[in-house]
Amino acid sequence: MFLIERLVGVSVYSFILVLVSWTIASSKSNKKVRFILFLYTIALAIMGFFYVPYVTADLSRIYDILDYFKTLDFSVFFDRYKESSTVVAYLYYWLISKTGEFRLLPAINAFICYSCIFYIFRKTMEKYNISKKNFAIALFFYMAIGSYIYVISGIRTMLAISLIAYCFFRETVEKKFRLYHILLYVAAAFIHNLAVVIIISAYYSLNF
Repeated sequence: MFLIERLVGVSVYSFILVLVSWTIASSKSNKKVRFILFLYTIALAIMGFFYVPYVTADLSRIYDILDYFKTLDFSVFFDRYKESSTVVAYLYYWLISKTGEFRLLPAINAFICYSCIFYIFRKTMEKYNISKKNFAIALFFYMAIGSYIYVISGIRTMLAISLIAYCFFRETVEKKFRLYHILLYVAAAFIHNLAVVIIISAYYSLNF
């Protein structure tokens, strides 16, 4: 079922991944790697925009939620969901629903998640003087394990984890803390309940 569509989708994804990996491996400067990763993030967002979920996929269910949210004024929406444990996720959905273009959701999600993930990859390479070739290999294997579908279809889980990972990396590896990290932690906690468990577990592991 949908064999041709799947072959085309996987082929495009694989071709871009190989091209990006090869280009990074042959790069001479960190600045060029940063630019390539930015372009790759854009490409992943575009692919997310054109992704068509199967009727039983998580994204199809989320599109149904967006279809309902677009009928709600903000006052009605806020009154109904202000006490929800995932209110930020619902607000995220509501804002996208008001654009009328639901495909922006996986596209924006891909852009946010991979901006955080690639930041960690790139800064690790720079901090520990990892060769461009080894960096490209690590990137290739990470992007080949299938996490992309969770980013563009699962939405909430990977978004929350990506925001937390970004903040943890900056604070523990780079020794940098900014006030906006607190906002990202709070957002992640109200995007998915799993984020609360991760934040608390990480806090205790770092303090014991």
